[in-house]
Amino acid sequence: MSTHAAEWYQVQTVFDGDTIVLENGLTIRYLGINAPEIRHKKNKEEPFGNEARKENQNLVLHKKVRLEFDQEHQDQYGRTLAYVFLEDGRFVNRLMVEKGYAWVLYHKPNIMHADDLLKTQKAAIDQNKGIWPIWKKSEGLFFGNAQSMRFHDVKCKFSKNIRGKNKVIFHSMIDAFKNGYSPCKHCVNRYRDQ
Repeated sequence: MSTHAAEWYQVQTVFDGDTIVLENGLTIRYLGINAPEIRHKKNKEEPFGNEARKENQNLVLHKKVRLEFDQEHQDQYGRTLAYVFLEDGRFVNRLMVEKGYAWVLYHKPNIMHADDLLKTQKAAIDQNKGIWPIWKKSEGLFFGNAQSMRFHDVKCKFSKNIRGKNKVIFHSMIDAFKNGYSPCKHCVNRYRDQ
């Protein structure tokens, strides 16, 4: 695949809110965002996991999309990392955040659209879209890691590993999200059932 030419690919399958499979068999993981997980193998469904998948299906299933790449082209699972655009020019990654079905996930060095996605996320939070009313209930002390851009609640075992110069203190999950931090998987799982 070229990173410069406008090549179009038909979406064959929508796996979840941030992963699709193209007709050529290529699995695409949306860059810059993370959607709630669906029930899969041993993983429990996170709140709004199925809704995120349905929204993604409405946006892209059986439609043609264009891919835009950042610095890294593959993740640790062999999925292609991309920003996804519809034929009408709409930016799918942003739409998922705008509708409240995904949150910003910084993954350096892939930050081409980070500012735009964070601005969109702040608006979705303020408008209580999708997942945000659930996360707004989560008050307390949270530690962010300025290097990884992940945050942890104080009970999370990984919060103890944050070095002083990288530790950022938040008094709610929403504060962390509005500053571009994403929850660690362990913390998401703990808050999933609240």
